[in-house]
Amino acid sequence: MIFKSGKTYKILKYLFSIAFPAISVFYITLSDIWTGIINLPYPEQVAATLAAITVLGNALMGLSAEKYDSMRKNGEIAEEKTYRTK
Repeated sequence: MIFKSGKTYKILKYLFSIAFPAISVFYITLSDIWTGIINLPYPEQVAATLAAITVLGNALMGLSAEKYDSMRKNGEIAEEKTYRTK
């Protein structure tokens, strides 16, 4: 999978690198702290599912980045211009 937009790649990278792991830790921590009061369901299963999604997503992103770099080196993809914003 090659991303047509750098924005899509950045959003997915943020989700897989920061958001999903943080949500997983947050959920399992709250379930331990608030046992008997909030009773968040299935903390281990939720954390394990988010971990699996994170690993799979990062693996696919890595493969995509390798393929993109290879295609760019072979001239199959034009060099993108990047503009710096303040």
